[in-house]
Amino acid sequence: MSVQTNGFTRRQFLCGLAASLASSSACVESVLADEPVSDQLGQALPRRLLGRTGEKVTMLGLGGFHVGSLNDRKAQALIEAAIEGGIRFFDNAQQYQRGGSEAKYGRLLTPKYREHIFLMTKSLARDADGARRDLEGSLRRLRTDHLDLWQMHSVESPADVEGRQRDGVFQVMEEAKKSGKTRYIGFSGHRTPLRKCLVLTDAVDKADDWAGSAVIGAAVSRLVIAFHWKQVS
Repeated sequence: MSVQTNGFTRRQFLCGLAASLASSSACVESVLADEPVSDQLGQALPRRLLGRTGEKVTMLGLGGFHVGSLNDRKAQALIEAAIEGGIRFFDNAQQYQRGGSEAKYGRLLTPKYREHIFLMTKSLARDADGARRDLEGSLRRLRTDHLDLWQMHSVESPADVEGRQRDGVFQVMEEAKKSGKTRYIGFSGHRTPLRKCLVLTDAVDKADDWAGSAVIGAAVSRLVIAFHWKQVS
């Protein structure tokens, strides 16, 4: 018998996980994970190391893009289903639904679960002023005083990396980490992620303040899943 969680059943949730992972099973199986453990919220999914931070996060995360496109009732149901299914990693980005996805997390996720989850968001900023605005806006919308991970989002090319470094984005991210507004910093990419990972790794390894920070690409150390659910009446 399925357990109902605000419109989503545990069976629906787990079936969604399986379907989302089907095309990525080889990648997932190549990364070792701990055995599942219980925490204050129930049984959590197995955890994996996050880059070179030493931090362990659940092997699956809930992406914020689709959460932001749902009304509050359905968004809350999806968040609760994720928590019940063992997810403790929650992804978002400043530009998802023009900040609406972060705002939904700020209303529906962080007030209840902030101390139990690993919270990440991302910025598309190309210069220092834009990065600072994005960071402060993200913290305000997410209703938290710090992020667990703040990422430079959607790196497109080596020239893109050089431009963001030249125009101060790296510096703002380093400042945010030093000030405690984010615990870790990293990057994301949608195309040829391994190539961009190598470019970015070379760039940050030349900067002492990035040593030991989270350097993450889409095909490097973990998989973030955005779940798109059929509407449930």
